[in-house]
Amino acid sequence: MKVAKNAKMTRAVSNLFLPSAAFLLLTVTACDFKMKTNGPLVAVTVDSSSPTPTPADTPTPTPTATPTATPSPTGTPSGTPANPTYQSAVSVSAVEHMYGASAVGDFDQDGHLDFVTTSLGENKIRLFTNDGAGGFNTGAVLATDVAPFGVSVADLNGDGYPDIIVAQITAGSVGIFMNNGDGTFASRVDIATGAGAFDVSAIDVNHDGKIDLVVSNATDGSLSILLGKGNGTFNDAITYATDASPVGVAVGDFDGDGNLDIAVASYYGPIDIFMGSGDGHFIAGDTITTNSSTEYFIKAADLNGDGKADLVAMDNGSLIQVFSSNGDGTFGAEVDYTGPEGVRGITLGDFNHDGTLDIAYSNANSSNIGMLLNDGTGAFTDATGLPSAPSSSCGITSGDFNGDGKIDLQITAYVGGDVEVFFQQ
Repeated sequence: MKVAKNAKMTRAVSNLFLPSAAFLLLTVTACDFKMKTNGPLVAVTVDSSSPTPTPADTPTPTPTATPTATPSPTGTPSGTPANPTYQSAVSVSAVEHMYGASAVGDFDQDGHLDFVTTSLGENKIRLFTNDGAGGFNTGAVLATDVAPFGVSVADLNGDGYPDIIVAQITAGSVGIFMNNGDGTFASRVDIATGAGAFDVSAIDVNHDGKIDLVVSNATDGSLSILLGKGNGTFNDAITYATDASPVGVAVGDFDGDGNLDIAVASYYGPIDIFMGSGDGHFIAGDTITTNSSTEYFIKAADLNGDGKADLVAMDNGSLIQVFSSNGDGTFGAEVDYTGPEGVRGITLGDFNHDGTLDIAYSNANSSNIGMLLNDGTGAFTDATGLPSAPSSSCGITSGDFNGDGKIDLQITAYVGGDVEVFFQQ
């Protein structure tokens, strides 16, 4: 079932769209892919953090890996945001596998947060298990279809063990790996989406207590909703048209009606909003024209404590973009924060324990971790004194990996295969 985008509700920016006859080829190499239309070849560099929410794309994941759309830390900020400090990197892996996106979950339910990364160079995903003593072991290595990228973690069958969902670009599908509960996973089951499945978020969008999937399809310009049956299987995709080349997806309640909505970031710049009805169906809403000609990945969370999910996006360059919710499904003026050229991934968490969500980002060019600290109103200042990260940093995610109540960082690199964890002091 494919639902056309409501043109009346879209402020079109015609020079950002592909011609209607154009087709899109994705050639992926880790965080890099090329978009080819019936015009000239355009080189593009992309990142996914996971998704998203994480989990799926939960900006601040928990050991139970239960996804939430709009995390809201408790507490009241006061004064200038405190600056968190991090130890130097703990190297988890340094094998050339061209890692891409990451997601977290306690896969063996031992109380310690593990993580999984997509490995584009070998068409696999790799699991790293937390030993509870500050180290990580290489766990399951699972074969995917060609070009795995976005990855999400959630309990799809209610057995208490988080499962893994990966977007497979070339195949136009998501791969499902069900957790056996003993550190192993069942054979992959593929579910068709649209062409060029790129990013995936796993979360309950229809209030039935079962995890659903939200997938961006970069090649055919669509958004797929797969409603979960609660046993690891899904209904056929409901598909909505988006602007050209959607890459990142984020889920949150943008108007405070208790139903989850969706934001889709398109490579050619616009951010499309889809408002949820609460039954798993969506209506095309506003289209945000941004200050950048390209968008990559996007997160949704309440940044200013008003109970409405705001948006954080990144472009193909140096911009971190914040859009505050107006509470009615529309968003205020874009506020841009400029980092070093080469921003590749973003993750959200209360990194300085003041009760508000901050932004951390990876950077492919400067080998530095970037962080923007929230003053409690949804405005941000740069953190200082952060450690060096691997060169060609790509995916970034966060979670309390050592159980001390502080949010740590995990970063992957698409050149050199570095996988590193940074524990907060």
